[in-house]
Amino acid sequence: LDHYPDKVNVNVKSSKVERNYILSRIRDYDIIHYAGHADYELKNPADSGWLVSDGKLRAEEIANLTGKKPMPVLVFANGCQSGQTEAWKISDDYGNQIFGLANAFLVSGVQHYIGTFWEILDEPGREFALGFYRELLEGASVGEAMKQARRHLIDKYGEETIVWASYMLYGDPSHSYLAEAEPRAKAEPEIDKEKFQPEEMQVRGSATAVSAIGKKFSPGKWLGISAGILLIALLAIYLFRSGVSIKVPEDAIASAYALLEKGDLKGAEDSFTKLSEKRGEAKARGFEGLSAVAFQKNDLAKAREQANKALELDPNAIYPHIIMGNIAYNQGDMALAEAEYRSAISATNGKAWMKAEGYNRLGRIYSEKGNDQLALQSYEQATGADPGNVEAQLNLGQKLLVMGRPAQAQSAFKNVLNSDANNQMATLLLAEAIQRTQEMVMEKEQAERLNQEISELVKRYKEGKLAGVSEAKDEWTSKPITMAFIDFETKGKFGLMEGEDDFLRLSITSALKETGRIKVVEREKLDKIIQELNLSSSELANDQTRLQLGKLFSARLIGTGSIVRYGGKVQISLRLIETETSEVKIAITTDSYPENTSPGEIAKDLVSNLIIQVKKAYPLQGEVVQVSADEVVINLGSGIGLKPGDKLRVLEEKQVKIGQTLSKSRFEVGSLEVSRVEESLGYAKVLDKKKAIIAGMKVQEIVE
Repeated sequence: LDHYPDKVNVNVKSSKVERNYILSRIRDYDIIHYAGHADYELKNPADSGWLVSDGKLRAEEIANLTGKKPMPVLVFANGCQSGQTEAWKISDDYGNQIFGLANAFLVSGVQHYIGTFWEILDEPGREFALGFYRELLEGASVGEAMKQARRHLIDKYGEETIVWASYMLYGDPSHSYLAEAEPRAKAEPEIDKEKFQPEEMQVRGSATAVSAIGKKFSPGKWLGISAGILLIALLAIYLFRSGVSIKVPEDAIASAYALLEKGDLKGAEDSFTKLSEKRGEAKARGFEGLSAVAFQKNDLAKAREQANKALELDPNAIYPHIIMGNIAYNQGDMALAEAEYRSAISATNGKAWMKAEGYNRLGRIYSEKGNDQLALQSYEQATGADPGNVEAQLNLGQKLLVMGRPAQAQSAFKNVLNSDANNQMATLLLAEAIQRTQEMVMEKEQAERLNQEISELVKRYKEGKLAGVSEAKDEWTSKPITMAFIDFETKGKFGLMEGEDDFLRLSITSALKETGRIKVVEREKLDKIIQELNLSSSELANDQTRLQLGKLFSARLIGTGSIVRYGGKVQISLRLIETETSEVKIAITTDSYPENTSPGEIAKDLVSNLIIQVKKAYPLQGEVVQVSADEVVINLGSGIGLKPGDKLRVLEEKQVKIGQTLSKSRFEVGSLEVSRVEESLGYAKVLDKKKAIIAGMKVQEIVE
């Protein structure tokens, strides 16, 4: 039907088709096509009806319809049933079976009613409908269109199947809704059928494909109606009047947004431009999509212009408000952004996923205002409207974590992983939620011990009795370095994702733990200390406070950093500071990423760089404990992060006299490559040596 743009427009309702929807919208269309199940009550035809999502739309309800607008001129009830394998049979009561619905529609004002005597398979039902509408839209009378559609089924399935006889027309068969003002010329030129008819609309099994588009006529050359069809299954068709179309080609819109989601801005822009050149609602959807494309290109002025055009054409559109809200959000005008998102969730024209975006963004605004309950409610509404919205699910899970409900948070993170098994953010946050859930159910004795430890730490902090880093007897051999990681400081506008800071922190601490070189202070302890000390955000941003916290936990390093968002970009800075010397041992600043870059991608780049810097700042050091003919054993193992393939230089320690002072110096005498590791021991082969390698010699990691 979409291939007759000058004659017909189609709206499709294919999910959650409810009785009230049909009863309230039926007068908005000129043709109703129902593809679904019907129930025929032989004893009481008035109880016959269409089986829709919330029950039965009864014939009696249809017959009693009242209203100022006229009923549709044609109702086509295509009662098909998929999977039926038994032979078609004609019941003795077939007339009564169809009479209930047919009579109801005719009494209510419908001029023509087409129904089936019995249920038929989906495929012949589809073939009949295609043939019927093709003939009808080429100007044939209703009766002639029925005749030709039946003939097509006979040609395709054979006369003996009687499938062709399953359809009955009630109404004047000679009437033509699209009759030409003048009769067609017999010598009308042949239509290039292959050109106009797409493959999916060609009649399978016939010798010749029937054209889906006949000779085009302007609306002025047609006698008849301004119509729409509601395809219920629901199906709706609108014929033009005064050249105005309200057709929305859903497939075209969905395809255009799919291109936008994939990042194909050129393809999406071309598709939305074509829609914007149509009329009515299709035009509105086109400008709406173009505003989304412009926003992705960071052309905010054009995005606003296109969104306003869409709202002029359709004041009830959802998505233009989303785009306007996003523009205000990017510019830091949270009051305007909130107003636009509220307008979006109050609007009616659009998809559920569009409203979900509005609820999700409102949640972020409420969260930054400190209203956790409203934020949580908004995230729940977002995930309810669109369970596949990964960003909303992550925000919901993180907000539940912050509110001390880790068990519920797990469900949100699992929902993300069900649709995207490789989502790093969901994976890390799920692990955090599981750990916090376990901590919440730990035994009373463990909880009391932790609380006692926290109390002692708080007391020491207030008294200024900070332990500092304990000195090891063996200063050379590497030991895990304790680090306390303080939250990132956010500068500029806040992020689109709830918990981006937590995710980056978890990514960093997890990566550092995996190296074996860094032991990270448990987050729960740190949070409780901060809570007990009632430290404000500004106090935590103070380097001196951070260093004191680090010393309190006997941490050698303090991790801190900042997230800066500006001009559509985001940049991360990270510092690792020695608590004893206040020396910044490692400082990393990432490149500027586009603001819509996933936190997972940023974390991946940041962590890979961080691990290299940690190895350079703190190379593994140990000692040769045993030497055999073909293997050297050292006092480092997997527990400290040693891995097969790691290379080590062998150092001989000598006393060197400088003036009157004796000092130790180390000279390289060879190199090793680790072949296997145990928890506390490593086994290596000799790569080269300047002299014999013996027990007691030092080893140091070679960082390339």
